[in-house]
Amino acid sequence: MSLLKHYWSTLRRMRILHVLNNVLHYRKLKTNKELYRKYGIDKSVLASLAHKDISNPGIDIPWLDKENGIEKLKQHSSLSKFPVQWQEELLKWPEKGYMVLKRFAKPETCDAINAELEQLLATGAIEPDYTNTRVMNAWKNSISIKNMISEKMLGDFLSFTLGREVLPFQTISFFKGSRQKTHSDSIHMTTEPLGYLVATWTAL
Repeated sequence: MSLLKHYWSTLRRMRILHVLNNVLHYRKLKTNKELYRKYGIDKSVLASLAHKDISNPGIDIPWLDKENGIEKLKQHSSLSKFPVQWQEELLKWPEKGYMVLKRFAKPETCDAINAELEQLLATGAIEPDYTNTRVMNAWKNSISIKNMISEKMLGDFLSFTLGREVLPFQTISFFKGSRQKTHSDSIHMTTEPLGYLVATWTAL
């Protein structure tokens, strides 16, 4: 296993490995056949998929990205239910593309997550990926992480931001900075229609 992890950064670039991974998960992937028909995707569920494979992609964009988005936001009756500082950040969202939500993660929440991560690593319930700097999807084992990313006010706020229900589906727990160059996560996690991916980052 350690040998595979050592060479995984090179192996993961080989398309055949992605296909083999899909074969192993065919029972789950075959449930997508109906969606493939809906979006006019003429491919096997085992093949790699890009947004360009959708024959009739949607043209909708998030409401705050539209020309009159800010005006509609200022008049929206639901805006006032969020903390004032969050409201102010949301008004800057269309131009800046990010928000700083102060006082969302309480110190005790961060402490609980760090303690649980240490315990899960010590017991082998989770382990770092091939970079040895992060754990992928620790929320599947960590109750404290799952609780934080499922926090109702955060979900309501992000859903309000995009104008669609937001569902958490992935976490990455970093032990130190990845030092990655500027990149786009939407290449790997494309939405249909485009523009409906949002990520959160919490300093622990």
